[in-house]
Amino acid sequence: MGNLVNFRDLGGIPTTDDRIVQEKRILRAGQLVNLSDEEKEKLISEFDLVNIVDFRGVKEVTSAPDDEFDSVSYTHLDVLAETEKNSANFDDMQNILTVERVDELMMQLYTQLLEDSVSQKGYQEFLELLVAQKEGATLFHCFAGKDRTGIGAMLFLKLLGVSDELVIADYLKTNESRREANEALIVRAREEEISEEHAQALLRALSVDVRYLKHVMTLISDQYESFENYAAQKLNFGQRQVDLLKELYLKKQ
Repeated sequence: MGNLVNFRDLGGIPTTDDRIVQEKRILRAGQLVNLSDEEKEKLISEFDLVNIVDFRGVKEVTSAPDDEFDSVSYTHLDVLAETEKNSANFDDMQNILTVERVDELMMQLYTQLLEDSVSQKGYQEFLELLVAQKEGATLFHCFAGKDRTGIGAMLFLKLLGVSDELVIADYLKTNESRREANEALIVRAREEEISEEHAQALLRALSVDVRYLKHVMTLISDQYESFENYAAQKLNFGQRQVDLLKELYLKKQ
């Protein structure tokens, strides 16, 4: 998709009860900035895009606003609104100097996305928006489409009944989908004569690691026993809404 990095349709992923996610209903990506006319047209005509959900922070949105689309709704949900330094935007990523520190901060970030009340409110509004969207596709994203977007995808897919293995498989697609974009960012960083250790840390920060997602999956399992319980207790998204989500986004194989 050219300038639209880390883009994919979550449609076609099977659930444990032999249904599949509907195609052209739920899309994920990195930021929608400087897209070509062809990319915009494809999102509208081929994927029936009707709504965009932007998980980025105010600073990110102000400095690089999403491209405008005719007749497409836009919703900004800053899931890290109360964190001044969150390691999820590119400016903060560039300031992390070692791979070990990246891993430490990512574990903290993913925990916060799960446990912080502002993050919970953002993901609650995201899920409520999805059950209100009866037709067409919603595209949700952050800067790189990997962490804030990754948690959103995990919650959506797990509530539909997708296995851990397939949720993780979708999550790890980011490393291949962002490969070219990440390499370009590393080249630019090296032009500023950063150390090789710093370059490797930046590359790590721009990638995903299975340990990050498994960490929050384990937290939910240990503390809430199920994603449904977590959604009901922390996102005010109960079984009736989960059932509606399944009705709207699943189909028989």
